[in-house]
Amino acid sequence: MVGYTITFAEKVKFGKTDKVMVYYGKNGLGEVFFCYIRCGLEGYKKMKEDYLNQASALPSAYGEVIYKDAIPEPDEKAKEFLQQFLAENGGKPE
Repeated sequence: MVGYTITFAEKVKFGKTDKVMVYYGKNGLGEVFFCYIRCGLEGYKKMKEDYLNQASALPSAYGEVIYKDAIPEPDEKAKEFLQQFLAENGGKPE
């Protein structure tokens, strides 16, 4: 199992606030989806570790799923949702 070490830059970037990550996946039927996950440093670290180890987990294992859709990439509706979410929660797109 490959462990993921958080870099100093990543620790500084997270600071005391959660970040929104985009998660791409396939369900048990092979249908693609994506979701936005609000996660803290530990959820981010787990997501990176799972990616490196090619391990699968439910999106909720990394944090709070704030948006999910059965399409392969975020569309305009999803992007607008994210902009609104970030505006209401003191974040900004990166």
